Amino acid sequence: MNFTSPEKCLQTIQAGDDIENIRSQNRSKVNDLLNCVPPCSEDVATKMNLRVNVNWGEAAVLAWHGRRQYNNAFLKPSRFFKIALPEAPAEKKGDWERFMTKKANRPLKRSKQFIGLIQAKHAGVVAHGIGAQIWEKKDGWLPKFVAVENLRVPTDTRTDLSNLSWFAIRVPYTPGELADKVFGEHKQKGWNKPAIRKILDESKDRNYEDPQYNWADQPEKMAELYKQNGHFYSGDAVPAINLWHLYFEDQTDGENKGWRLRVLPDQEVKGLAEKTVFLFDDGDTSVADELSEILHIQFGDLSAKPPFLYHSVRSLGFLLMEPCFFTNLMRCRLVQHVFENFNILFRTSDPAGRARAQKIELFDRSFIPDGVGIVPQSERHQIDPNLLNAAMAQLRQLMQEASSSYTQETDSGQRKEQTAYETAVKMNMVNAMLSGLLFHAFVQETFAYREIGRRLCIAKTKDKDAIRFQKECLEYGIPPEFMDVDQWDIEPEVPIGAGNPVVEQAQIKELMQARPLFNPVAQQEILHNFTSIVTDDPKTAERLVPLDTGREISDAFTYAQLSFPVLMMGQPVSPRPELNVTEQIEVYIGMSAGIITRILKNGGNAVEHEIVGLRMVEAQIKQLLGRLAQDPSARQKVKQYEDQITKLFNEVKGFEQRLQEKMKAEENPQMDPKVQAKIAEMMAVAETKNQIDVMKAGREQERDDLEFSLEQGRRDAEVAAEIERENLKAQNAPPPKTPSPAKK
Repeated sequence: MNFTSPEKCLQTIQAGDDIENIRSQNRSKVNDLLNCVPPCSEDVATKMNLRVNVNWGEAAVLAWHGRRQYNNAFLKPSRFFKIALPEAPAEKKGDWERFMTKKANRPLKRSKQFIGLIQAKHAGVVAHGIGAQIWEKKDGWLPKFVAVENLRVPTDTRTDLSNLSWFAIRVPYTPGELADKVFGEHKQKGWNKPAIRKILDESKDRNYEDPQYNWADQPEKMAELYKQNGHFYSGDAVPAINLWHLYFEDQTDGENKGWRLRVLPDQEVKGLAEKTVFLFDDGDTSVADELSEILHIQFGDLSAKPPFLYHSVRSLGFLLMEPCFFTNLMRCRLVQHVFENFNILFRTSDPAGRARAQKIELFDRSFIPDGVGIVPQSERHQIDPNLLNAAMAQLRQLMQEASSSYTQETDSGQRKEQTAYETAVKMNMVNAMLSGLLFHAFVQETFAYREIGRRLCIAKTKDKDAIRFQKECLEYGIPPEFMDVDQWDIEPEVPIGAGNPVVEQAQIKELMQARPLFNPVAQQEILHNFTSIVTDDPKTAERLVPLDTGREISDAFTYAQLSFPVLMMGQPVSPRPELNVTEQIEVYIGMSAGIITRILKNGGNAVEHEIVGLRMVEAQIKQLLGRLAQDPSARQKVKQYEDQITKLFNEVKGFEQRLQEKMKAEENPQMDPKVQAKIAEMMAVAETKNQIDVMKAGREQERDDLEFSLEQGRRDAEVAAEIERENLKAQNAPPPKTPSPAKK
């Protein structure tokens, strides 16, 4: 395709003006229906003699139910999406995923513009089946909403946008917005500044502007102006400068292949002598490498024929158009007929008597002049009580639908108590269509979340939220290689019931009944969801039932739990270096806090083995902190843990002091004098008995010593006598013989 000149670009855009006008008229009818505009114009109502021309708001209620379910599904959860890191180390995977998910969702949840974008996009999906958003800059995660009447897409474009080679967006600028974009601090190269100055000079003296469009060209804008200004076609609108942003794919081979941008004036732009001129030309510089980096469209398509095309989308508002139009018309005719039956009919005998009949006032007592008579009941049209009851019942039904928690099927007004099964069947029938749309919506929204994630990870970005996100992740210890959306798996957060309050209540009720069958982690999650649904406040659920749904029970978590009782018994435990040190520290701190809290509730008096155990746990934590401190990126976390254990184990010092005081008090007790006297008497008796026992023991010892001395003397005498006998034997023995010399 050739987009080298302004003429060719405008010709391409304007080629669809005629057919776009027809589409705009159809969308305008849907908008009027949903905005409670009467079903018939004044001329048509006069021709039909329709004096009750009212839009009873049934379509508006149905559309609001659809918008409410969309908004609940996407805005009610505490986060928009979860991040998974399949390539992260196992010991750090869960911790990093939880941190990145929290930090990536924070700017989205705090952005009023992003919340408004979601609401506008889903309103467009319910009404027309299309909700578009665009990223105008290369960086910056926040997209802008694009109204369907301002988006120009070629015919036969598929809903997956696979064959989309160009699209155009009509952007209404205020003079200040355009001046800031062209001449401001963050101006972009490529703007035609002389032409922009002419446009701004022409609009600088105007504080408001009458609309330059009309019913034939842009019926949707005229209908919206008509609604805003109370049926008045002019007002105090800020002057708008409508420009076309034409995006097209450069399909030539080369390094600069990608999507280009050209900006051209719309036909009603004032201040330009020539209408065919580029107001912006990016030259050979692409604004995006892929279409997904600039445009995302959310579809709510109920069309039945594939392939599904952009301009063949059939929305919920489109399908409600005809049934609701004739329902409104039928109710108008019905109410008018009922009121006509309240009229009193008079019969006059001559035409002149008609004037006398008009002066009759029938209240309490009245006189009817001659020539005038009331048509008796038997001769006139009777009010059908069933018809009246049916009309009143349908009006009551409309009020019930507006206040009901789910859309009910209109009946004849005969109230009948429904069983739980009947209610469930009706609820499923009413919400089956919208539930299918929501399932598809979550799938499509994943791609938008992925683009937001990519923009949060752009290096050297100027977006403040992206800079903060990257800095916090790096300070937490997440390596730079994971600042890449290709390393992520993004999953949207889908609430129970997908945003439908009735389905939500039914599902959580069933889960609560089966809750005992689940494991403890699942039970906690079910209770958290139950609290959130009952209170209709996720923050209350987070406060009452805190839950980290992404947490997994790791080996480090289990090991720390099993080793904690051993440490409390005073036995050392060797840390396992291959397990996550952070998780072990957190488990030890948490379980120690539980023990200390229990002791404080019981008066703050700990026994000796509890203090010894807590000191063993403290030594274990400090040993793990020493290992964690070897990682330079974990210094901030180490400091946080040190502050926690210092504050926590200061309580243990208090336990030790109270235990020492108790032991001293037991050594020097302050007792009652009578008790002390009795104890003293008992101690004196015990002392006397002890002395007697000592004396007895002394006498027995003296006797034993005497007996030992006597026995020892006897033995000494026997030994001396034996020695004397041996000496005598030696003296009386003959001398030994001398041996003879040996013979030679």
